[in-house]
Amino acid sequence: MRVVSWNIEKNVDAWYHLADKLDPDFAFIQNSVALPEDIDGILIHAANTADENSVIYAKVGGAYRLRSTMALTDGGIVATFGNGSLDDIHLLCLLYTSPSPRDLSTSPMPSSA
Repeated sequence: MRVVSWNIEKNVDAWYHLADKLDPDFAFIQNSVALPEDIDGILIHAANTADENSVIYAKVGGAYRLRSTMALTDGGIVATFGNGSLDDIHLLCLLYTSPSPRDLSTSPMPSSA
């Protein structure tokens, strides 16, 4: 099983690199754009938020089948996949909000922490 984390950077061509070159079973996607119709996969995003910047991608036709999804109150997603001969796989994707976790100029922690 191959799992990757990939920043699409709002570039539809990045989907082709992900699907054709990296060929993951699952991917945690940041800065997503719509999945091109000719790529055989599904996108899972939180139903309780309009923000689709962070999604879980799953390849269609692989050994794993989507069993369930759950939206977390903070905007995260839990997706459960099953394989008849293996235990279920639970993937958790947290949806980031501003400030970016990479933004070192703004600390998400209070100064008293």
